[in-house]
Amino acid sequence: MTELVFRDDAYARSCAARVTGADARGIRLDRTVFYPTGGGQPGDSGWLRLKSGAAIAIVDTVKGELPDEVIHVPAPGTALPEPGTELTAKLDSTIDRINSGQGTVGQLLVNPQMYEAMNGAMREFQTLAKDMRANPKKFLRIKLAIF
Repeated sequence: MTELVFRDDAYARSCAARVTGADARGIRLDRTVFYPTGGGQPGDSGWLRLKSGAAIAIVDTVKGELPDEVIHVPAPGTALPEPGTELTAKLDSTIDRINSGQGTVGQLLVNPQMYEAMNGAMREFQTLAKDMRANPKKFLRIKLAIF
């Protein structure tokens, strides 16, 4: 069983943890801030920072077979840590901010009005670019002067 830190502190972005197991499915920790895929929400990504300073990229987080078991899926080809390894689990804060609707990209994902406004601007730009290709003299005048 994994202690799900995010249940007690939704704003936690990192936590100290210990590896309890690692196999072909991924890495299991005694505690985590990573939320697994579920209910239409993608699993978190981030890093497991070892005491040595080495980091393991986590590309996805999924639910295990046991209750409250969370499996941290490392990037392909990553060497798996041994059980008992102490580390820090840290969320990818950029992806986290985007998913929560912060910043322009986040707003494009969660705000329908912003999305439609951006689509409208792109359609207008495409119309303008098409008109410029068809009628370049309408937009570009070149005068040469010889001294």
